[in-house]
Order: sequence, then structure tokens, then C-alpha cells
Amino acid sequence: MKHSGSDNDMNMYYPVVRFTTDTEEWITQELSVGYSPAKQEGTKLEVIYNPENPTEVAINSSFQLEILPRFLTAIGITGLIIALLEFLEVTQLIAN
Repeated sequence: MKHSGSDNDMNMYYPVVRFTTDTEEWITQELSVGYSPAKQEGTKLEVIYNPENPTEVAINSSFQLEILPRFLTAIGITGLIIALLEFLEVTQLIAN
């Protein structure tokens, strides 16, 4: 695990993973997503990578790959709807 100097206040740790590709090439790569608390060294993780560039790697996590993007999209759409209602002054009609 590597401690990031830029995130000292949050104590974020960026795991370094080592894996073999489909072509039996060993790749060692630091992940771009940090964790707190740190994952224990030697923890086995399922990773996904870009076969054309195996250094583009991420942990195969349903939270990071499915739930979080949907949640952030829902927040963005909600904000857009609220802004549109404010622009059309619909919220003032509801408040009165």
C-alpha cells in the first residue's frame, strides 16, 4: 500500500496491485482510487484492465462500477430538475 502525500488529512492509501494479463505479462500498478482505512498487504482483489493498455486497471467493484455512477447521475439529474423548476419559477408557485 502506498500513502499519498497530498491527502495527508484524509489518510488515503492507494493500493499497488500485481497481476498477470491474458498474455502472461506481469503488471504492477498503483490504483487511481484511494482507500481509508488501507487494505491489508496481500489482500486478494479482482481487477479489470484494458487489454490494449494493461496499466489501466481498476478493482472490479460493483459499488465503484455500478452503484456510485448511478447515484451521482441521479444527484445530477435531481439538481438539473430543481434548477429548471427554479428557472421556470414553478417552485415559487408551490411555496405560495
